[in-house]
Amino acid sequence: MELRSAARSARLEALGAYAEAAQLRDVVVPLRQRILDETVRHYNAMNADPFAVLLAQQALVEGRQLLLEATARYGAAMAQVSALRRGVMPALTAAGAGPELPASSAGPAPAGGHGLH
Repeated sequence: MELRSAARSARLEALGAYAEAAQLRDVVVPLRQRILDETVRHYNAMNADPFAVLLAQQALVEGRQLLLEATARYGAAMAQVSALRRGVMPALTAAGAGPELPASSAGPAPAGGHGLH
């Protein structure tokens, strides 16, 4: 019963992390890149100051950082799902946030081919 509960929890965590990473990858980061590109165009036309360009660049970097963090959470969640599929209860970290598995053991993408590439 505990294994089923852990599996449900891991599945929900993996789906949530995937959805967050996909939103950042497909929507947020491209929009921030477009904002930076437009800001540079305005700067080149002398309609924007250098600080606006720096702020747009900072926003893009923050978006990419959020994407990396979400992708790491997805990888950790998939490692936990993979371990649970094998019937192994993964050891939790001291904070109980996730498995103590190396990032390379993230396992296969979830059913349906939803990999973050």
